[in-house]
Amino acid sequence: MDEQDYIETKVIKYQSNHQQVSSEEFKLQGNEFFKLKKYREGLLDMEESVSTRIGQWCNENTMLFSKDLETYLMDEQDYIETKVIKYQSNHQQVSSEEFKLQGNEFFKLKKYREAIKCYTRAINIEESVLYYGNRAICYMHLKQHKKCIQDCTKAIALDDQYIKGYLVRANTYMVLNSYEKSLKDYQQALRLQPRNSKAKSQIKKLQLIIEEENQKAQQQLAHQNMMKQEELTPENIVVPPKPVVVDEIVKEPPQLTIPATIQKITVPDYQIPDSPPSSFYEFEIVWRNIGSNQEKKLVYLQLIPLEKLKSILSNSITSPLIASIFSALDFSEHSLSIVETMTKLPRFSMLSMMITGDNRKIVNNYFRGLQECGTDPSMCSHLLQCYRVSI
Repeated sequence: MDEQDYIETKVIKYQSNHQQVSSEEFKLQGNEFFKLKKYREGLLDMEESVSTRIGQWCNENTMLFSKDLETYLMDEQDYIETKVIKYQSNHQQVSSEEFKLQGNEFFKLKKYREAIKCYTRAINIEESVLYYGNRAICYMHLKQHKKCIQDCTKAIALDDQYIKGYLVRANTYMVLNSYEKSLKDYQQALRLQPRNSKAKSQIKKLQLIIEEENQKAQQQLAHQNMMKQEELTPENIVVPPKPVVVDEIVKEPPQLTIPATIQKITVPDYQIPDSPPSSFYEFEIVWRNIGSNQEKKLVYLQLIPLEKLKSILSNSITSPLIASIFSALDFSEHSLSIVETMTKLPRFSMLSMMITGDNRKIVNNYFRGLQECGTDPSMCSHLLQCYRVSI
């Protein structure tokens, strides 16, 4: 039988033996409840005692019960803060360890800002790996990433074997997309604790992320190089006229003849590969080497199955490349399938909004020609909406 049942049984027996309970007896019952911190029940008995007019003493006890009940009903934060204030008022000098314990109490209640204040006071008294580490975790929960990294770094400077410092800092670096730094900290944590499962899983995850980032960077660089090469097509490369050689001094300058046309460099005809590309990089190399020969570009596109083309372009296509593909297309059924396939690529909605200037003119002109050819109106309407074309 728990204490509450014991008291209630005791009160019932007491009342059964006394038909009329005096104010003093109500007081005694209230004291029993008070010992068990049953403030509500105690308050009722004390009020009953006052109602019997026993005197000023019970009035004072009723006030005490009301005060204790109010303190009891305070929320946890106010209760802890009251404890801290009373503790500090009774101790002129609080040790760093005591401040840390106060901070731990706040941390358990997820009162991270109050915990930070306690850990800071502890650090001001004495620098410790644990104080910096605990404060860093509070900053992490508050998403104050820079301060979290600073405290982890200070903790590691005090003890380079402090594994929690590496793990917390690695997690924060990962949130900030600093994948290389995060990987380095997780690897150091794994060296200190080879069986740490979290470090192992995060290292694998980060290695994949870094590899994907490097591939995207290479594809972007290759695309930039392709765009530069397209600006230097053979039609734009010219040979300057030969200078006139004067064998002897003459009184009048000779009449210079200006050639009617400027000579062009003859470039060997590029041969399209027999097999479709296996990656976007291969596609881009061939596309760039074909140059401005739109007929060959169309032949090259027809060589690639639609599903393969979708896979190749999925994460690497850009709005200028979309316009370049449109320049090579005709109004055949296969070309329409290519146009529709591009609408199913990831990020297409965003890319369609980025088609501007001359690239937008190329796309608009294609759709004007498509309408003039009598293409199915419903198909035209669908594609016009996808490519955000208004004619």
